Parts: sequence; C-alpha cells; structure tokens
Amino acid sequence: APNISVRARKYLLPIYVDPDMGANLTEPPSAASVRMFFYIQPTYTVPIPSAPSGLAASVSGSDILLTWSRPTTNVDGSRLTNLAGYRVYRSSSPSGPFTLVSGPFVGSEQFADRPGVGTFYYRVAAVNTDGAEGPKSDYVSATVQAALLLVTVVDTQGAPVGGAQVTLLDPSNAPVAQSMTDAAGEAMLRVPPGSYTVRVVADGVIAPTIHIDLYGGTVSVTISVQGR
Repeated sequence: APNISVRARKYLLPIYVDPDMGANLTEPPSAASVRMFFYIQPTYTVPIPSAPSGLAASVSGSDILLTWSRPTTNVDGSRLTNLAGYRVYRSSSPSGPFTLVSGPFVGSEQFADRPGVGTFYYRVAAVNTDGAEGPKSDYVSATVQAALLLVTVVDTQGAPVGGAQVTLLDPSNAPVAQSMTDAAGEAMLRVPPGSYTVRVVADGVIAPTIHIDLYGGTVSVTISVQGR
C-alpha cells in the first residue's frame, strides 16, 4: 500500500500516514518502504466583502449626495473584519457601463458628486484591506434639473438691446454659459443649479454685474445698460 504525506498548511510540519499501520508518523518512512508519495498544497481564497445595502440618493442644487449601509459579512457568509473603504461608480444608463468617480477609497458611508445636468445612476462596492473589491450594490438614480435664466437687456429708456453678450460666471469667475440677446433684448441660458454672476456687454459698454442664485425652474432678470 502507498505511503501518503499530507501537509495542511505550508508552515506546519508534514504528517506521514501509513495506511497499513493506521499511524501518523512525524518522521518519514525509510526509502525502501516508500512506493508512492503524495504532496498536497492547499490554496487560500481571500474573502471578499458583500455589497453595501440601502444605497440612497438625494439632490441639493447641483450636488447629489449618496448614503448607504456598511456591510457586515463577506460574500462567503463569514464576518467582515477588514473593511478598508468603498468605491463609487456612476453611469448615464442603468445598464452601464459604470465608471469609477470616487478615487481609490471613500472612508465613510456617504459621497457627494456634482455631475452636471441630467439623470445619473450610481453603484457602490466595498473594498477590504487586502485590496479585494466585492460586488457592486444595486443602482440608485438621481436627476439634477437645469436652471433656466432669462435675461432681458434694456437701455436707459427701457428699449430692448439686441446683440448684447450675456455671460454667466461661477464663483471663481470662470464663464459657464454665454448667449447673445435677440431683437427683443432677451437671452436664455441653461445651467446647473448654483450661484452665478451675470455680466452683460453691449456695444463695448459693461453693465453693472449682478449676483443670482439658481435652484431650478426659470428665473427672469432685467439689466439696464448705461451710456448707450
């Protein structure tokens, strides 16, 4: 009968089993008695965390806030004890593809995103300290509505000014939208909700700028150009 050597883990001494004697030996049998030798090296699979649950989204202005619940188990049912963080994915379609938007890790059960105007879909995956990422959660959707700003430009007599350039600037004074007024002195600008500065230039004359907060819907303002 063959003599069999079984090693359960690489750092344990091998145990030699004599099928005929039914004894476990800590020393190998003599070379003369060995007719067959089996070596078993088990593999270790790193557990991966389960998907976060309860993913929810809320919209505040142009921001989407995501929240979810921490997973407590691994996919194999064992207890999750080495959670490192999360990865957040976004798509413009519920069927994907989903693109990572959070960077390597999110350290808490919430994430804020400012994707622009439209409907967006999100999924979240947990990552453990071994770097293993678990399955993504079910998706949640959120919609950021565009804000519409109707600007009417008039002269000091109240007459409409056509061909005036209307620019919306963000808090860093970077332009985010621009339009020209029509013959009725009107220009429509469509932007994400937020705080903006309105700048109007007509025939080389710059009108006094105004600050405006847009939170969806349509807002109308009239700006008078002096010195025309």
